[in-house]
Amino acid sequence: MSLPVMHTAVGVGTAFLAGLLIFLKKKRLTANTLILVSFLMIIFGIWAEVPDIPRFFPPPYNDWLQKIHHNHSHPYYYYLDIFFFHASLDAWMAEDRGELAGFFILFGVFSSLFAAASYSVMKNEKELESLRKTGSQGISLKEKVFDFKDMVDTHCHVLPGVDDGPQSLEESIKMCRRALELGVVHIIATPHLPWQEKYEIDKIKIAYSSLKEALAKENLPLELSLGSDIRIAWDLIEKLKRSAVLTIAGSRYFLLELDDLTIPPGLDDFIKMCNKEGFYPVLTHPERNILLRRDYERLKKLAQLPMLIQISSCSLVGSMGPVAKRAALDWLKLGLVDIIASDAHAVNMRLEEFKKGLYAVRKIVEPQQLKRLIITTPRAIVENKPIGEIKRKTF
Repeated sequence: MSLPVMHTAVGVGTAFLAGLLIFLKKKRLTANTLILVSFLMIIFGIWAEVPDIPRFFPPPYNDWLQKIHHNHSHPYYYYLDIFFFHASLDAWMAEDRGELAGFFILFGVFSSLFAAASYSVMKNEKELESLRKTGSQGISLKEKVFDFKDMVDTHCHVLPGVDDGPQSLEESIKMCRRALELGVVHIIATPHLPWQEKYEIDKIKIAYSSLKEALAKENLPLELSLGSDIRIAWDLIEKLKRSAVLTIAGSRYFLLELDDLTIPPGLDDFIKMCNKEGFYPVLTHPERNILLRRDYERLKKLAQLPMLIQISSCSLVGSMGPVAKRAALDWLKLGLVDIIASDAHAVNMRLEEFKKGLYAVRKIVEPQQLKRLIITTPRAIVENKPIGEIKRKTF
């Protein structure tokens, strides 16, 4: 294989490599990407084969490029010549490297092209097949089976003026109205406890009462219950026993929040001690914990304990980053998740993403399983049903 042909192969292969990197990053190959890569392959192939292409540039750039390109002692020579794919090849091989080397280079380039094109065709075929199943109104068969009604949101910072949620009653009403539009019929108001290192239960109860009264005046048919988003602490069990923190709707279940960077030592023992006292943690947004999302086995062990695992819907659309998204989706596929909640703090902070995340879930779980995640299990918690009944996960 002659050196000029080798130049062309490397030039074309480099353009293809750029397209391959785009494909690996996005995990999909669009028509626009194929057009771009094809165009670059043509341009790079010509570019690599014509060493005097600098003369096609307008003056004075053509003279400057020509001087550098033909002056091997110029300090910029290798930086420029790399764009013509000559410098490294000329230094590495003689005029003819042989048919074997050329065969492997071309075989690798075009095999990769064939594989990428085949993947794109197969993916497009799957998308076309899904479109064939779409009804006249643009709603797929799976969407018709489940339409997101009667949802219970077990984690929502909706109370006014008690934490980093809405600061006014009007904002809280907007959140409630939007939640109803999304299909939520019951919200568990779960302010942070502690908030700014204070356990202001009375303040929370006053805000809760004012919001319930406002909902009645606005004739909004939204059921509201009280709970709290509880940060793990050494004396938490005692606080639970003294009602110094608020469980979900007064049940034996409570939201348990870890920080995003650590897993407390003895977490399993803590959960067992909670169980012994008749309480059952609902672990909130574990996909945000950098240790849990790296160690799926750790979460599997927790899932086997008398506790529940709740992820935030916003994580499913990437709002908490790609790693959190991947972990949340993987855990759903593995059947480790018991509840999906909004963890909303405002209309434009996670509430709008609540339903978007559920659309993402609908693509990977069956309708009955999705119903369990956002209706059946949350309602069973509010009704204070036994943990064994909830953990059976019968769909």
